[in-house]
Amino acid sequence: MVHVLSVMTLFFIVQIIASDLANQCTLIPERVVEGNEWWRVLTHAFAIDSPWLAFIGLPIYYWLGKETEHLTHDSVFPLGFLFGAIVTGLVYAVMPVECPPMGAGLFGMLYSASLAMTMVRSPALTVPALAKLRISIISTLTIGFGFVFLGMSMFLGDMMYMYSYSLQSGSGILIGLLTGLIWSHIRLAGKEEDIQKKEVPLYIPIASQPIRRDEKTLINVMVEQREIVQEAQIVEIDYDESMLNEILEKIHDHQYESLTEDERAFLERYSRSMK
Repeated sequence: MVHVLSVMTLFFIVQIIASDLANQCTLIPERVVEGNEWWRVLTHAFAIDSPWLAFIGLPIYYWLGKETEHLTHDSVFPLGFLFGAIVTGLVYAVMPVECPPMGAGLFGMLYSASLAMTMVRSPALTVPALAKLRISIISTLTIGFGFVFLGMSMFLGDMMYMYSYSLQSGSGILIGLLTGLIWSHIRLAGKEEDIQKKEVPLYIPIASQPIRRDEKTLINVMVEQREIVQEAQIVEIDYDESMLNEILEKIHDHQYESLTEDERAFLERYSRSMK
């Protein structure tokens, strides 16, 4: 972003010294199409040919550009700016109406404001409340200034400049919005991948997923077997208690020596189970 602003500032300084520089770099549709001067599709984004843009536009570029770079820590601002400038230049060069030369103007200002406004509202960023308020105010004022400038051209009835300002305003806001949304989507996708790599579940609860038919059959079989085992245990307990009572009565009446081998084995098993 600093390099983009440096080129703009250098262009303006050279333009003051050599007034013909703007004529060589601004976007003139006839020269682009008929004269094959396609470099103008890109150079028009740096061609500052008016003092008001130098003293108003450059500070807005710098302030909002630094804010977005500080929030994103990457080069999303200049990449979106250059891509948008080329697209806008191509559209402007093939417009079927006569248009005046287009230099650096509303596109860059409204692109910066739209991009910053989109980013501070993105769920991919955590922006302090004061910073969000500050960026929102400056961005809103910049966009409002662009629409006021467009409205003035409509009021004056200058159709050629109205076409130019309309294209710059619309493309600046739209490309800034798209750049912010694409960046936000990529950043969110990257965060989701990191979370999935770091937090891998060790098990998946059955209730969190639909139960397949084979799983449901297996569960039913396990429940039935458990019920059968429980019923068998109850019968065995009842049987053991009745046998124990008979053996105890026999011991009381006829002493321990009167027990059979099976009865003595039952008593031994029963005593081990009670330990």
